[in-house]
Amino acid sequence: MTEPTLLSLYPGVDAKVTVDRNFTAGTSSAQIWFNDTEQFFCSMSNCTQTADTGGIIWACPGIRCQCYSGSAICGPGIAGISLKTIIESLNGAFTLTCSNTSCLFDEIELRPLFSKGIHIDNCTYGECIYPSNIIAITGVAQPSSLNPDSVAAIAIFSFLAAFLIATCCLAKRRQIILSRQEVVATSHGVRIEWRNLGYTIPVKREKKRTDNHENGTKVERFATILSDVSGAAEPGQVVAVMGPSGAGKTTLVDILAGKAKSGKTVGTILIDGKPINTREIRKLVGYVIGDFFVDQDLVLPPEQTVFEALLFSAQLRLPESVPLSEKKRIVEDIISRLGLEGKFILLTFAPHRLNARLLPLLRTASRGLSGGEKRRVSIGLELVISPAILILDEPISGLDSYSAHMVIRDLETLAKGDNATTIILTIHQPRSDIFQLFNRVVVLAGGQTLYIGAPNEAAEDFKNRGLESPANYNIADYMLDVALQPALLARAQSHGKQDEPLSENKTDLTSVKDDADDPFTPKTSFLTQFSLISARNWQNLVRNKALLFTHVIVAIVLGVFIGGLYYQSPVSIAGFQNRIGCLFFLLALLAFSSLGALGAFLNDRLLFIKERSNGYYKPFPYVVSKLLFDLIPLRVIPALLLGCIAYWMVGLSPNEWDFLRFLLILVLFNGATGLICLVIAAGIQEAGMASLVASIVMLFMMLFGGLLINQDKIPAALSWLQYLSVFRYGFEALAANEANSLEITDSLDGITINVTGSFILQWLFGFDTNGFWLNAVVLVAFWVGLIALVVILVLFMQFSQTMGGQKSP
Repeated sequence: MTEPTLLSLYPGVDAKVTVDRNFTAGTSSAQIWFNDTEQFFCSMSNCTQTADTGGIIWACPGIRCQCYSGSAICGPGIAGISLKTIIESLNGAFTLTCSNTSCLFDEIELRPLFSKGIHIDNCTYGECIYPSNIIAITGVAQPSSLNPDSVAAIAIFSFLAAFLIATCCLAKRRQIILSRQEVVATSHGVRIEWRNLGYTIPVKREKKRTDNHENGTKVERFATILSDVSGAAEPGQVVAVMGPSGAGKTTLVDILAGKAKSGKTVGTILIDGKPINTREIRKLVGYVIGDFFVDQDLVLPPEQTVFEALLFSAQLRLPESVPLSEKKRIVEDIISRLGLEGKFILLTFAPHRLNARLLPLLRTASRGLSGGEKRRVSIGLELVISPAILILDEPISGLDSYSAHMVIRDLETLAKGDNATTIILTIHQPRSDIFQLFNRVVVLAGGQTLYIGAPNEAAEDFKNRGLESPANYNIADYMLDVALQPALLARAQSHGKQDEPLSENKTDLTSVKDDADDPFTPKTSFLTQFSLISARNWQNLVRNKALLFTHVIVAIVLGVFIGGLYYQSPVSIAGFQNRIGCLFFLLALLAFSSLGALGAFLNDRLLFIKERSNGYYKPFPYVVSKLLFDLIPLRVIPALLLGCIAYWMVGLSPNEWDFLRFLLILVLFNGATGLICLVIAAGIQEAGMASLVASIVMLFMMLFGGLLINQDKIPAALSWLQYLSVFRYGFEALAANEANSLEITDSLDGITINVTGSFILQWLFGFDTNGFWLNAVVLVAFWVGLIALVVILVLFMQFSQTMGGQKSP
């Protein structure tokens, strides 16, 4: 027997093996001898024999071994390892493969010690097996052209391909059905009337004291935001809702636009004299959400031109049956009506991000878009659906006087156009020239109507109440002064003007809350939504080349650095340490490079909320496209580049299947860490907090990865944490993949050591050397679970924002 590991443990012994087998009975026995002294014997049953081109194979499903007391191999043990315990606990499958002059023993539970089996040389058939049994060979097995890895890969690929084909077929069928629906005629302006609108929100519950005792029943209190607000807007009119901060302007237009609200709404809304529910209202309204609390650039797609942004809105919000040529005509008409002649100007000018083919099309692009032009783009995004009612929240906030005047003039022109669009907007404190452009104003104070009527009648109305505006004083400013001074406000309300006949009945609009909770249903299919969002994401990736190039260049540079640092690590104890350290360092680099995924949702959060609430698309196609364009170009490609460079420079296993399994784990691990960052970004709004949480999560997962602490030595109370670490599964899989084919030869104090890498992993790290595919499956499960969690968080993010958590009333 010439097995180097065994001989290194027992130097100088003459080791022999004898085998006795009975082919007819299917039984066999084997003995191990040191210097002609039997050490232990094993018995096998239910054995079968086959033969192939490599020799005769004697396979037995189970084995039982027994040590002889006092034998050298079953003595007190060597290096603290009790071989007696190992030998007598063997019960796995056993195979004996023999050629003309040698044999190979292989037992599955001995592989950590002898990865390539126990070699027996200088054998003859007379010494190894009985010649009578050789004649009884039942057949010759044909060598298989497919190994288990390739079979598993083909099966997984076939399943995924079949699933994708079925999904695409269903999506295409839905797209075809929608494309054949009848085109709805263009909407014209309508009269909208609101009567006795009230809105309250719950505040902190307090205990109601009873008989001066602290204990009592809890009483829920409500804060009144709107109270008995009434008014109307006619087709072709521009109606302004004015008032100081906190007067209820945004709340009023939210209700008129059919937006979901978290509080209780009462009152009646009528369209052309008929009551209407919130679902029907949303079909008539185009709502330009107020952007006064953020930079306007954050809620417009910065990598698109004006034409592309308007066409994106038209393609998603107009019915599938409207031809693309008609959608382009509508966009061209809106650009002309809003005076946005430079239709190829980027919404946020960044020339280094542009595709070279687009540069010749830019007109006056050196200045980008002004604030007023960006507001007009926001209006144009709603005009593509030809709404009967256009509602705008603070459309001129933050603009200079000229830009503000031009925006209101554009709205006035729009209202007087062929469609006679009904326009309602909120405004805080307009200049006198802007104030006179409105057909009607509604002034709110403390959630109640202070004035409703024509701008040129406001001064006379307040004079009749005993509140005369000073000469040459803007009446709009004077009305706000009255609203902010309690004494004047009480006096004005005591002589309040009722411009509209009011209904005494109040309808609880909360009764139609189910309609309001469901956002506006997109008019396009999943396939159309996904393809258009993906086209925009691809456009962003191409025009923002720095993001992709940075990931690729960093991957190449780090791959070369790691390859040079661990260059051609030897197959020794020190070399094994280098290989394991290299694998762990690779995972650490990929994990912390995944922190860049935080920007995927943090940067687009407001854009998603705005587009989703206005019915562009459903959350699922948005999430799928976002994940696709984050995982493939920014996670998969860099991981493959890094792995391909470092693997061969370090000198890891030359087996091609080991190399492919190595790349598979890198991709699965990098994708999982990227998804963890996406989950954090979807759940935490503030960038600094998200970055801190993601960094701490990565550090803790590294701690439980298996290198910094032995998995079997973790305290029981904290042991469960290791199962939440993607490092644990990625590192164990990579280490097992490398060590299972590694046989280490080294010299310690002049003694030759021959040991398998899997033996070191099992006894030093506590790794399961046969758990590669189990770890790969767990990483895939992380993908599935994290993707589902991202979808849930995006749905919650959209729901919480549309329920009024984004703005103050």
